[in-house]
Amino acid sequence: MNGITKLNRRQFLQAGIGSGAALALAVSAPPAKAALFAPPGEPKPAFAPNAFVSIGRDGQVTITVSRSEMGQGVRTSMAMLVAEELEVTWQQVRIEQATGHPKFGNQNTDGSRSVRTLFQPLRQAGAAAREMLERAAAKSWSCPPEECRGAGGEVHHKDGKRRLAYAKLAEAAAALELPENPKLKKHADFKIIGKDIKGVDVPDIVHGKARYGLDVTVPGMVYASVEHVPVVGATIESFSADEAKKVAGVLDVIKLDSAQPPVVFKPLGGLAVVAENSWAAFKGREKLEVKWNAGPNGAFDTEAFAKSMSETAKKPGHVVRTEGDVDAAFAAADQIVEGEYYVPLLAHASMEPPVATAWVKADSCEVWAPVQAPQRTRTMVAQMLGLEEDRVTVHVTLLGGGFGRKSKPDFVLEAVAVSKAVGKPVKVTWTREDDIRHDYYHSDSVQYLKAALGKDGKPTAWLHRTVFPSIGSTFSPEAKHGSEGELGLGFSNNPYAVPNVKLEVGEAAAHVRIGWLRAVCNIFHAFAINRFVDKCAATAKIDPLAYRLDLLGEPRDLVFSKEEESSPYKLNTGRLKKVLQVAADKAGWGKSTPKGQGRGIACHYSFHSYIAQVVHVEMKNGDPIVRRVDVAVDCGTVVNPDNVRAQMEGAVVFGLTLALNGMISAREGRVLQGNFDTYPMLRMPEMPEVQVHLIESDALPTGIGEPGVPPLAPALAAAIEAASGVAVDRLPVRPARV
Repeated sequence: MNGITKLNRRQFLQAGIGSGAALALAVSAPPAKAALFAPPGEPKPAFAPNAFVSIGRDGQVTITVSRSEMGQGVRTSMAMLVAEELEVTWQQVRIEQATGHPKFGNQNTDGSRSVRTLFQPLRQAGAAAREMLERAAAKSWSCPPEECRGAGGEVHHKDGKRRLAYAKLAEAAAALELPENPKLKKHADFKIIGKDIKGVDVPDIVHGKARYGLDVTVPGMVYASVEHVPVVGATIESFSADEAKKVAGVLDVIKLDSAQPPVVFKPLGGLAVVAENSWAAFKGREKLEVKWNAGPNGAFDTEAFAKSMSETAKKPGHVVRTEGDVDAAFAAADQIVEGEYYVPLLAHASMEPPVATAWVKADSCEVWAPVQAPQRTRTMVAQMLGLEEDRVTVHVTLLGGGFGRKSKPDFVLEAVAVSKAVGKPVKVTWTREDDIRHDYYHSDSVQYLKAALGKDGKPTAWLHRTVFPSIGSTFSPEAKHGSEGELGLGFSNNPYAVPNVKLEVGEAAAHVRIGWLRAVCNIFHAFAINRFVDKCAATAKIDPLAYRLDLLGEPRDLVFSKEEESSPYKLNTGRLKKVLQVAADKAGWGKSTPKGQGRGIACHYSFHSYIAQVVHVEMKNGDPIVRRVDVAVDCGTVVNPDNVRAQMEGAVVFGLTLALNGMISAREGRVLQGNFDTYPMLRMPEMPEVQVHLIESDALPTGIGEPGVPPLAPALAAAIEAASGVAVDRLPVRPARV
């Protein structure tokens, strides 16, 4: 070897792919251009009828996307909705990322609702712009607007002889009134919606050009790493920064106040080591000498807490839903079935840990960060600095994974606090250990279920108690029961037809920060209910697929609250039965499997989508090897089939990671896991074959980013039981490596 060439991640990707190196990645690049931020000094567009559409004098069509891209394809799917009604080709579109601003409406990228809630508004934005261009053409030709039609970035006259490009009509259209009720296309006329469109950011990601939070640089920027308090609510008793300041490149050590309940999204607190580069910041941090006061959560132990939740689950709780007379049905029952199910605390573990760059100036602040909630971030930064919100700009970079973690801007506020203290732009970067040990965790939970079975094997009574620390605890220490919203995630909206039902929630106090994680409470509710249905089916000696289909009853809409009465989204048992049957048929349900192999099935309704999964497992030396997962999906109108399939494949990766390995444990208040050796991700050789089966529908589109996760764990557990005879009622399946 004659010499060593040092390449960063981006240079490696650019060099390797550009030179046709052995690492070759084949990607079908989309024609649409993608941009995170508008180029500096870009001229004002000739035509910008709303916040989402603009057309330049050169004919460039720019669609501004208001939601955050974290791999779920939202920058592609949202632009497709606008482009469809605007009547431009995909090749003509340039996509720009919005900053946090009220003019875009709700920008929170969570709850699997971007396409679901913006399907109509974004189409209307495109259709309104098209109608204005058509009216401008009609005025130019002195003809009725009905004789003009937008197509391919031009307006055509019905005589087939006249046409004008949007660029030539842009200025005239800008002077016209915005139509209040633009006419939308019928589904049969879609040219873009429903077609496979590759993600607009994929080429840049593959070639190392994509700009994530970690890639941001600002002139004069310094770097910081924070030694966080080890326990929520802990404080610094004493510290010495003398040795840290001796590290070459270290500039200062800043004390950050500890967050006290309610912690909300305030920075945790600790000591920020500021340096000329990130390496010096990390090395200086290692030299800090700190003595902590652990505070009220210093005795928290996850094992002891799980036992306390189990005890709570065995006692009557607050009644959430009741039908019939459960007690009488149990008293008269010939057979009783009981089950208890446990899911531990879970971490988000996004591939890109939290990172933010902030520049606090005399009367303004600018932020660059991978956030899911730019408006919330903007508001909190403004409040922190005592500024008007219009003095704060939040640039949203690509997110290297989010899953709900990056909807909490605590890491951004850290960067703001340090920037204000040092008077320079600062990038704060969390390590993997910071990320896993100081997360907003997904609640741990104990679920207790009890059923009375009739002579036909079907339940005549159903009791379900759920116990878990609520996300509400992050906002109020008094929140010790699951909220109505959390209980509506697979618990209070149980679709099974049982004549006598009682659903109860028990009390559980939080000792760590609890937050949203992909699919939220659906994870443990789906696990418990599906596993219990399997247990009831086995007791009744009925096939678990047939048992579920029978238990769902006749196809009908179910309503569980007053709000749902007027909602276009209602849980339809027929649609849930459909995905069950499709997944089973495609997976070869009922066919025999070799010894040591087995299939498991589960279904769940979440974010208004219907998902069923069949998992095929082979047991080797007591370890489950997942061979195949079949996923049947009914998410209403499919905007981008390629993206839906990708989301289901990603959900399998995420769901298997949690089910096989995911567990956060704590002793003396401190989280024991710290990196991927103790909180393992699914590895490439472990990835099964995934077959995604989309149900055709012209119903309103529903959520897709999260619904693929909940059925995975119970289907896996059922497959393991079928293959080995061992019941799996606790997660993770594999023992934690602590």
